[in-house]
Amino acid sequence: MIIYKLDAQSIWTGETLKLRKGEGFPDGYTKVVPPEVPEGQMAQLRGRTWVLIDSVPLSDVQRRAHEARAKVNEWRDNSLNDGVPYTMPDGTEDTVQTRPDDRLNLMALNTKATARVEAGDTTPMPFRGLSNTTYQLTPTEMRDMTMAALTHIEDIYQQSWSAKDALVEATTLDDVEAALEGLQ
Repeated sequence: MIIYKLDAQSIWTGETLKLRKGEGFPDGYTKVVPPEVPEGQMAQLRGRTWVLIDSVPLSDVQRRAHEARAKVNEWRDNSLNDGVPYTMPDGTEDTVQTRPDDRLNLMALNTKATARVEAGDTTPMPFRGLSNTTYQLTPTEMRDMTMAALTHIEDIYQQSWSAKDALVEATTLDDVEAALEGLQ
């Protein structure tokens, strides 16, 4: 399936992405096919309807902030797709994946582990890391591991929001560059 990348104002950037079967749908994209866009106009998605709007010349700072916002989104998505390194209870270093579908799994595992901890159930729970190794974790270990991964996800979003807020406030090109420096 071909999907179409939108900027923060739901304007089609002109970029497309081919989604592979089973791949999660990334933020900032739509599957609504954009119209032909005449010179001097842009296509903006409003709900499920495209509207053609006039292009407005941007200042250098606005243009760079707009480009930087796309870089922040790319950094966020790449960071989430990289997962988080984690030392398993047996001492093995592995990576907990944090892609969109993994996040749902992590929340479900956390809920299940928390319920087992509260019930006093210590039956091990399986977890498969990026290395394709399956670990048997106690409910407490599973809860701790999933909380670490969910906290990592939250931190990535917080960093991207802070950078985007700084870009909104940017009045100079140096301000734009400074907004990107904090991303780690």
